[in-house]
Amino acid sequence: IDLSSADEGDTDTKAYETSIETLKSEGITALVGAASSSVTKLIIDGNIGAGIVTVSPSNTSADFTGLDPLYFRTAPSDNLQGEVLGNEIAEDGAKTLGIIYQNDAYGTGLNDAITETFEGTGGEVVESVSFNVGDAQFDAQVESIKAQNPDAVAIVSFDQFKTIAPLLVN
Repeated sequence: IDLSSADEGDTDTKAYETSIETLKSEGITALVGAASSSVTKLIIDGNIGAGIVTVSPSNTSADFTGLDPLYFRTAPSDNLQGEVLGNEIAEDGAKTLGIIYQNDAYGTGLNDAITETFEGTGGEVVESVSFNVGDAQFDAQVESIKAQNPDAVAIVSFDQFKTIAPLLVN
């Protein structure tokens, strides 16, 4: 096995544009990555067209479910994660739920899946509020959730959780 590596960057830096072309010119037949579902969406058609097997350890977008046999992922889709979390919250006895989620494809997909599953169990999502990626203040979202006094709160985020969670208990 010959190993080549490159930085995919993200959709803002667009490093993937140069990286994927460099890797293709080296004749790769398989690619581990991209880490980001957003970047994979931009490169997957070209990879499939070139016959490159693509495996991602972290793509969770539901858009990849049932995709071409040359694409694999090892992380569960947002739909499955949302179903599991929605059911777990209901099984824990919650009847009402508040959701704080990041306003991007990842956050909205999980928000929708959690909501659909939780409400399918007979529960009620009493408040669902978003924040934009890059936000550092979450007081408005937390106050909106607290005002509804839900039995449980789901937070769909990355590092923002460290800021949001303590606000919910104060």
